[in-house]
Amino acid sequence: MGKQSLARAIAELLPVARITKQTEFVEILKSHKESAQPTIDLLAAVQTIDAHNAITEIYNFNGDDDVELLEQYLQSLAVGTHPERAIIEDLFTRLQTTNENEKITNAKLQDSVIQTIAALTRQSGFDPNDTLLQKIRHYLLDNLSEKCTEIDCKVLYIRALQNLQDVSTLQTLFDSALNGAAAESVAALQALKSFSIVNFNEKQRSSLAEIFYQTKRKFDTSARVIALEILLALKPTKEQLCELLLYLNSNDQYFEVKTFVIQKLRMLADKCPRFRALLKSCLAELPEVNNYHVIGQKGLTTVLSRQISQTPAFNETLLSTQEISQGVLKRGTVELLLGAGKDEFSSFKASHLTS
Repeated sequence: MGKQSLARAIAELLPVARITKQTEFVEILKSHKESAQPTIDLLAAVQTIDAHNAITEIYNFNGDDDVELLEQYLQSLAVGTHPERAIIEDLFTRLQTTNENEKITNAKLQDSVIQTIAALTRQSGFDPNDTLLQKIRHYLLDNLSEKCTEIDCKVLYIRALQNLQDVSTLQTLFDSALNGAAAESVAALQALKSFSIVNFNEKQRSSLAEIFYQTKRKFDTSARVIALEILLALKPTKEQLCELLLYLNSNDQYFEVKTFVIQKLRMLADKCPRFRALLKSCLAELPEVNNYHVIGQKGLTTVLSRQISQTPAFNETLLSTQEISQGVLKRGTVELLLGAGKDEFSSFKASHLTS
């Protein structure tokens, strides 16, 4: 069965599956052990505690035998839009248990559980004072700040904060972006980029500028270009845009970063008449920048945008960013953006990072 056919079949079964009891789901799973994948996707889509309990009754979180199937379940569950609270509570309890017979011992599975809990909590839209949200937020922040000693561990919990997207964690992410090692800083900025720009204040804008312009210390080039993307999303003033253009004429030897700036500005100018007029006005006042020597940077970094569909309701744009360092691909992303009016959000993103 193809993916589209499978999706249609699951959609047709959902109304019935949402009133199905745990015992019935268990029997279905037992009778389809040889072809469990479609059934697991169905139970993940159902998002009821009965479906979840059937999964936990059949598959064991403690050990390595069922990791692949549990990973599939969690990945499908994480994209759900209306999970029952009891599912989040159960996964969170499993994550914290000290019982040796119930602990999640597989590191990859534990990572998936953490990311799924964070994503489901965000999608549940809990009140900021909700006790479950507070407990999950505290757990993630405590592990990041107090218990993690290795960079990989810090990145794991930063990714969870990205999935949680709780505005009360913004300062923690900024601290990691400003003070962390390269991988931690890049991960924190990726997390910050996932938040709506309405959540950022002027102090935080200044912190992003500090990263891009490296006013206090050196930053990884990936951190700098992500910081720039957020700064541009914040709709710079004429003064801020002119400052960015003057950077192109600076002594900074990272020509790939300068190339990224030029291509990003051109792309935004093509999309937005207001920004195009602002850019034109700045360039008219900066002849030391508006010349081939500066604008004609010879870096290999590319930022490409192509509209793939347009309807009265929304349009789809494919955005590709290939960041080059010393002639080698350092970071590549392909993103599908959905736009409606002035609003735009990412519906799909694939990334590749070369260490």
